[in-house]
Amino acid sequence: MSVPDIDLNDLDTFEAGIPHEQFRWLRNEAPVYRHPGAGGDEDYWCITKHADHKHISKNPLIFSSEEKATLMRDPSAESLPMLRQIMLNMDPPRHRIYRAIINKAFTPRTVADISQRVDRMIERIINRVCERGECDFVDDLAAPLPMQVICEMVGVPEEDRRAIYELGNRMVGFDDPELNPDGATAQPENEGDMAGASAEMFLYGAKLKERYQNSSEDNRATALLRAEVDGERLTDMEFYSFFLILAIAGNETTRTVTSNGMIQLIRHILTSAIGCSRTRRC
Repeated sequence: MSVPDIDLNDLDTFEAGIPHEQFRWLRNEAPVYRHPGAGGDEDYWCITKHADHKHISKNPLIFSSEEKATLMRDPSAESLPMLRQIMLNMDPPRHRIYRAIINKAFTPRTVADISQRVDRMIERIINRVCERGECDFVDDLAAPLPMQVICEMVGVPEEDRRAIYELGNRMVGFDDPELNPDGATAQPENEGDMAGASAEMFLYGAKLKERYQNSSEDNRATALLRAEVDGERLTDMEFYSFFLILAIAGNETTRTVTSNGMIQLIRHILTSAIGCSRTRRC
């Protein structure tokens, strides 16, 4: 495989699955690879070896998350202060303190406490599909569950959960042709929509804080508002930002892993069935 064959910007590259051959070439031939940007955007670096990732993550003075944030594109000077309120865009020691406060609200015991409610959510979601006899696995199973769990943990009322789910889709899917059919030709407008959805999610975090600031209810929102490390608590902006990143990163990553896990399970079953049939050992 030659260098021109590497194109991680094209979403079609991932349609048939993870492009292992491209990543294998990068690891072997160009583990620190300057990838051309999409549509005239700035180039960016692809780091494809685990050891290099460990080195980068352990050296924030050299590889800062806070200096220009962690987006693909460098943010404007006006948006940078807001982005620095998000955990992904913090360096030590601020990141360490912030993470310690968050950890106080998400102990193993408190997470285990909602396990029965999560089981009931799973049962309801699967039963709805069983009643129909068919489904779109992503839309009907992989996507609803993580957002339902996140909303349950932080006390988002039932009547608001659909809106939160749709906001999350707008934020992460601005270049998804199913969510934005004109994504390839109207990228600036779609990015504006993404920014608008981010602002709405951020403002909902403010609504949650107002609801639970003096509440006796027991959920992760009240726990976050009470959590303290070395006399420090989350600022208003940090609380709003944490809700935003939880609703997006926690939702989208789980949805993707679940969907890819199902793909691999189906492939394994089909491969095993074909092998069984050929050897007549069924």
